Amino acid sequence: MAQFDMSINDTVLAAGASPTIGLMDKARALKAGGKDIISLAGGEPDMPPAEATLAAALARIQSRQVSYGPVAGLADLRAAIATDIKSRHGLEYRAQDVVVGIGAKQVLAEALMVGTQPGDEIIIPAPYWVSYPAMARLAGGIPVIVETSASSGFKITPEALKAAITPLSRWLILNSPSNPTGAVYTRSELAAIARIVQDHTRLLVLSDDIYEDILFDGNVHTTIASVDAGLIERSVLCSGFSKGHAMTGLRVGYAVGPEWLIKPMIDLQSHLTSGGCVVGQAASTAALREAADFPAQCVKTYSRRRGLGLGILKDSDRITVVPPQGAFYFWIDISRLLGMRSPTGSAMLTDTEVADALLEAGLALVPGSAFGLSPYLRMSFAAADEVIEEGCWRLVKFCNECTLATESGSVVTELPQQFGA
Repeated sequence: MAQFDMSINDTVLAAGASPTIGLMDKARALKAGGKDIISLAGGEPDMPPAEATLAAALARIQSRQVSYGPVAGLADLRAAIATDIKSRHGLEYRAQDVVVGIGAKQVLAEALMVGTQPGDEIIIPAPYWVSYPAMARLAGGIPVIVETSASSGFKITPEALKAAITPLSRWLILNSPSNPTGAVYTRSELAAIARIVQDHTRLLVLSDDIYEDILFDGNVHTTIASVDAGLIERSVLCSGFSKGHAMTGLRVGYAVGPEWLIKPMIDLQSHLTSGGCVVGQAASTAALREAADFPAQCVKTYSRRRGLGLGILKDSDRITVVPPQGAFYFWIDISRLLGMRSPTGSAMLTDTEVADALLEAGLALVPGSAFGLSPYLRMSFAAADEVIEEGCWRLVKFCNECTLATESGSVVTELPQQFGA
């Protein structure tokens, strides 16, 4: 019998699976097999949603209003989102300028798909959320990765943006607060970026604001369209309810933007998924109208956990952690560990090898290479206090017990100068 063709689309194959989800699955499998694993690899709030949102979801079910909803989202929710954007940013959007999707991930991908021609370049500051490059390729675009550094607060500078722009540039993706670094762009920083975007009429901005509610130390979230009215027609704001409102499993995200982009996104969605879950959308409407103070309550918890983790992590001088300005991740510099051996003797030349060795030691973290910048680890502090405490102590113990092999095979516990950072 002839062998049938088992070829898969090359672009889909190149995208692969999400590295963060893959690592979380691996940690779950090890834990199910009986291994003692603390997983701080994911990005999911550990608290339940507000009572008002749960009550709205239940009421929707009990009323038996669970048939297909409109492709673009329930009218009440779209109106509530437009009102919320006006309150947050002073931006005037109509309900029809909003599309509701199955999580923010969907609408981010849809925006890139409708605004990208084959071969267009999509500028992505690194470190980046792991799915941006894959989304760019699936949309037919070419990811242009622009590395940032600690000296710039892990934010793209106007000079770096200018250098990255070519006649093929189509999108700039901005994520503030950032996953994985927690960096927050200030209004003046966004204004400087906006001036450059204005000079390149083909360039659009995709603003991923999913962590907009989670801020520390007086930092303020700003979306780029609010600093330059000229960008309202050239930018798409994406957000959702998974992070600030702890509604991950209800899968509701949204995009707001000009009609010339939002309308084809709705059309595309009609072929991909149709409308999202009406139960989740009812809960999201209640989140905006009846539980607007819930994210601030969560931030108090995250702030305490942030302080708890930072207090423990300082007990190893082999790692460096800058307090995150927003989101709920520690972005940990592990450059001093490279060239060392783990407590069990494994060589560690990359952050991936450090993460693998840590997993053996019972702690699941994500290597910086998954986010396009090494050598770092991302650690979530969206977990119970005792889990964060145990995870941080495991990391400190691991770091302090690493050794450096000499040519003779003996080990030293102090790093030579060339490994300092």
